[in-house]
Amino acid sequence: MKFAFTDEQRMLKDTSQSFLAAESNSSAVRTASTSEKTYDPQLWRKICEDMYWQGILAPEACEGLGLGWVEMAIVLEAAGEALLTAPLFSSTQSTAALLLCPQSAMRDALLSSIVTGDVISLAMSDQREGWSSCGVVATDKSNTTLLSGSARFVPFGAAASKLLVVAVDALGAHSLWVVDPSQEGVVVTHTPTMDQTRAMASVSLENVAVSVDPIFWDPCPGKTIIFILNLYKTLKFVYLFIAYL
Repeated sequence: MKFAFTDEQRMLKDTSQSFLAAESNSSAVRTASTSEKTYDPQLWRKICEDMYWQGILAPEACEGLGLGWVEMAIVLEAAGEALLTAPLFSSTQSTAALLLCPQSAMRDALLSSIVTGDVISLAMSDQREGWSSCGVVATDKSNTTLLSGSARFVPFGAAASKLLVVAVDALGAHSLWVVDPSQEGVVVTHTPTMDQTRAMASVSLENVAVSVDPIFWDPCPGKTIIFILNLYKTLKFVYLFIAYL
């Protein structure tokens, strides 16, 4: 079997590198990484409108391109090489998480929101026992669910309009919830890191009420949590393409 880029993939690589060489030079990177928003909104809008990288993985039904991980990896590699200071990786993470969820109106609405350029960040791990650990607890109360706990190293969490929060209940069942960062009980704090081009944040939740159904729920806590493991493996795959640059 021959492993080689197609003509379209080579073109994607060339255009990505050319665009980033012009738009993500050292001066632009320094300015964006030290700004209050931790990225350049105008550059991100240009990426979303002209390059459409945020829509690579999203299905065509959600106005995305419906392409695959090879195309996404090509762009992420170019972005890592150019030290792109923009929420492309957080958008990719969130898209990956949503694509692992059952199809629903809420899931598709969130994918469409990402395609339009909205920053949606995944709050998954508290780092107590590795990247796949979960630090948010979901507790049922009357007709609502309360989320309490924390997640660390949330990519571009301080710039997110929505958070995708992974939680676990008393029985060990995992679920994925949509949380508004401005909601009462939610505190998002920028986390200084060695690499300022990849803005991180800590998310703390205290009795945050979520009344709608979760995007994902695993009712079988006695089995391996397929969603969490698949998501972890997917994101680890993406990290491999950019972490070494």
